[in-house]
Amino acid sequence: MNQDQLRTDIIDEIGPDAHSLYDEERYAIPEIILHLLADACIIEFLKGFFDFEGLGKGARDRFGEFIREFRQGPELVTLNISGDVDHALTAARVPSDEAIAEAREHLVNLLTTYGMHPDIAKAHAAVIEQSILSALPQ
Repeated sequence: MNQDQLRTDIIDEIGPDAHSLYDEERYAIPEIILHLLADACIIEFLKGFFDFEGLGKGARDRFGEFIREFRQGPELVTLNISGDVDHALTAARVPSDEAIAEAREHLVNLLTTYGMHPDIAKAHAAVIEQSILSALPQ
């Protein structure tokens, strides 16, 4: 699976619940936000597999800032980590079962921090985990 297809699969998975951070007002999330959230999911899942400094200084901080800013309102934000994500997917290898379980928890935490209900976040994380693992070089 290539990186663009992985992003599409993640967007298809989380898209219906991406609006869940809004309690009162529900409206279409701009497509760019879904792409940013997909990149954030990939990096959050992979973050324990290797040293983040190798991905480019500040990638983790940039998507942390994305989550904080987006939760404050639907303004258009930029993340600019697609290159870091592509590099991470190329460099990562399928880890141990223990590392995968930890990575799944990181992903669940990201989705709940974003605003999803924990049960919904767990369900999405399980599907996203399989998509990311299938995209990693064997």
